[in-house]
Amino acid sequence: FAMNETGGTNYGNTSANINVTGNVSVTGGTLDMTQCSANNAAKGIGNLFLKGNLNVVSPGVITETSNASSGVITFNGTSVNQTANDQTNITNSVDVVVASGAVLQTDTIILTSDGNFTLSSGGGLQIGSTAGITKTTMAGNIQSKGTRSYSTGADYTYNGTEAQVSGDGLPALVRNLTLNNSSNLTLTNSTDASGTLTFTNGLFIATNDTLSLGTSTLSLGTLNRVSGHVVGNFRRWIANATASNILFPVGTLSYYNGANFSFTTAPTAGGTITCNFIATG
Repeated sequence: FAMNETGGTNYGNTSANINVTGNVSVTGGTLDMTQCSANNAAKGIGNLFLKGNLNVVSPGVITETSNASSGVITFNGTSVNQTANDQTNITNSVDVVVASGAVLQTDTIILTSDGNFTLSSGGGLQIGSTAGITKTTMAGNIQSKGTRSYSTGADYTYNGTEAQVSGDGLPALVRNLTLNNSSNLTLTNSTDASGTLTFTNGLFIATNDTLSLGTSTLSLGTLNRVSGHVVGNFRRWIANATASNILFPVGTLSYYNGANFSFTTAPTAGGTITCNFIATG
């Protein structure tokens, strides 16, 4: 199935758009997103806009065979989480984009091609790999050989079933961050949630880094804790006003010992407090 045939003079900047409100499954044969021979990267682009799930299983392949053009798979669903299962059967210059409002669930599947990966601002990524997400190394859920872009305005959920590391692809600033893994998550680097930080299950291990909530006295962020805590450094912004029961969910690998801070007179300018529970004796 060729979305764009050979040729070039009759192609516009985006010559073929396919919109799918359900799922796309390629289990045999080849979906060739472009065969354009215009020798122009702006022509003959094959766009697949997908609101459902993607399933690409050998011997099925999604690819492109153009000298200069490319294919783009855009997850743009809004009602439910979307899943991707490609088993490394997306090849050549095919980009993957998670649009604003879409949430892509990867489980332990590896998304790879010679193209780029973009998690847009307002989009979400559910990460199941033990290696998390990475910038350039061939590890984790996203292993595109092109540029990998993870927006600071996106949402990140770690929901693996084995112990995970966040990976160096997790930005230093994110919108919402969620942990739902009873086997725990170790931060590869310090990160700050500007919106909501959710503890559903498992431990954030930040012994060498810092997990933060909020970005200023005017943007404190929201803590949503069901179960779990931070082992290591947890920082929160405090407003320049009186406040009570500001929770710092910290503890050790073995038990939870959260602290609630209250102020009758907060610092005039506000600021941050970093908390780390250290067991003695």
